[in-house]
Amino acid sequence: MPAIHSNLPRSDVAVASDSGSDDGPVTPAPSREGTATPCLIRLVVVYQSRYLRLTVDDSASLRWLIHRALDVFEIEGEAVRFSFEGQLLRGDTNETPLSLDMEDDDQIDILPQQFGGGVMRGH
Repeated sequence: MPAIHSNLPRSDVAVASDSGSDDGPVTPAPSREGTATPCLIRLVVVYQSRYLRLTVDDSASLRWLIHRALDVFEIEGEAVRFSFEGQLLRGDTNETPLSLDMEDDDQIDILPQQFGGGVMRGH
């Protein structure tokens, strides 16, 4: 599934990048089949129409990515939730890009935390 941001001009895509220069072509990560070596993949975190590109080890916990995004966007973790393809991310040590079948340029959305949801009844 293509990322939602793929039609935006490059200058509108990233507010910050931890992956080095964004000017040159991106070499796709090698296949993991038959190797014990971790691969690096590029992920995009989206918050209020702002984008953060991060390069991460596909077998490392997403906890670092979540904390990095909170720092860059200057938001409190209790106020938001992270979502990948409709699935809420917990940020625990077992949650990795590899375990979630993430690929280069996959998008993680930061959503506002919702409270309540009850039905209001008239008096």
